[in-house]
Order: sequence, then C-alpha cells, then structure tokens
Amino acid sequence: MKRTLKWAGVVVVVLLAVGSGYLAGYTQGRNRMMFETAGNLAFRIEALSRLRTGDIDGAIASIELLADTAVVNLMAQPEPFDELPKGTQNVLSAAKLYRSVYSSANSVVTEALSGVPPLPTDHEFRSDALRQIAQMQKSDQQPK
Repeated sequence: MKRTLKWAGVVVVVLLAVGSGYLAGYTQGRNRMMFETAGNLAFRIEALSRLRTGDIDGAIASIELLADTAVVNLMAQPEPFDELPKGTQNVLSAAKLYRSVYSSANSVVTEALSGVPPLPTDHEFRSDALRQIAQMQKSDQQPK
C-alpha cells in the first residue's frame, strides 16, 4: 500500500510538472504571438496611413522594411533553405524576385537573399503584380 501511494505521489508530481510546463509554454508562445501580431499591425497601420495621406514613398518604405525584416528573420533559421517549408521557400524566392527589380540598400537583406534560389521559370504566380515584376526582371525593364 505504501509503495502504491509513493508511486501515485510520483505520478501526481510528474503530471503537475508536465501541466505547468505546458501552461508556461502556452502562455509564453501566446504572449510572443500577441507581441509580434501587434508589431505587424502597427507597421500596417503606419503604411496604410501614409497611403491615405498621399505619402506613397513612405508607405512603400514602411512595407519594404517589414518585408526585409521578415526575410532576414526567416533566413536566420538554422535549417538550410531546402529544408524550410515549401510555402516559406516560395515567399522567400518571391522576395528575391521583388528585390531583383527593386533593390535594397541594406546589405544584410542582400546577403540574406543571396542564399535563396530564384523562383522556377514555370512558377504559377497567384499575384498579377508579382507576375508583372517577373516580366520586368526578364526584360530588364526599369521599375516605375
């Protein structure tokens, strides 16, 4: 009986430890997600406000900063590019395409994108705008 109670106590302690670890991880992950989402929203509101007030160049700069930051963060992951999820690979290749036409003065972004292969030539674009940028790149047409 004492032995059973001892094991029951150990099981309860283990369950409490696992439960509190799960709760702490969930809370930390939720807080991080909320912080990141709030930061993204702040950038988007800033860009939208600039667009609505006629500051097109400022809006583009805000959005490009957000995109460049995402590129650097995604490429800083320990996994090699070809082990990243396919959707992540595609969006990074799309960023490389965009930056091949609209270059960045930020050498960190240029360095991060150097490890990204271009989109395949048979890539199905879901965005007409990105398709136009691909055409601009192919024809060496200067951006507007």
